[in-house]
Amino acid sequence: MSDNWNGAVILIPSLEPDDRLPAYIGRLMDSGLGRVVVVDDGSSPSAQSIFDRIAAMPGCQVLHHDVNHGKGVALKTGYAWIRENLPDCSGVITADADGQHTVADCLHIAEELEKGENALYLGSRDFSLPNVPAKSRKGNRITSAVFKALYGVWLPDTQTGLRGFRREELAFMEAVEGERYEYEMNVLIAC
Repeated sequence: MSDNWNGAVILIPSLEPDDRLPAYIGRLMDSGLGRVVVVDDGSSPSAQSIFDRIAAMPGCQVLHHDVNHGKGVALKTGYAWIRENLPDCSGVITADADGQHTVADCLHIAEELEKGENALYLGSRDFSLPNVPAKSRKGNRITSAVFKALYGVWLPDTQTGLRGFRREELAFMEAVEGERYEYEMNVLIAC
């Protein structure tokens, strides 16, 4: 990685990861996404070897919380670190630690970010697939319908962790209220 690197940063909040996380990060890095920031949100000592493996990967930074503070706080910790330490990045892409967001989808969001428009880009899962649990399908339909009724915008996946935004929006994203999973819905409302 060169000193003038300025692409999108992948930010992954993580609690008790397994071996899928380093493998996922490896695939992201192999695809050309050159920086990954992982926030350990208070994982147990048994998970530290996974974070050590990630920290040893070129282009990766691991930040640690001593105790679990919640996904919202973990994301904000990552945003603050990126704002302070990566002044030339073009934007941030958040992804979940279980690897459910494909590398291709992350690359697509990175390409959109490079166009320079200030927007919140959302990945959207396909809830019509037969392997999606009925509870997940129903829950997402309900939250999408409520969001549409309250805010006039239909979002097919209000609970996605795959999101992207330009660097200029970091302060805005840090200012959105919320510490746990409610933070992600609060971001959608604020946007």
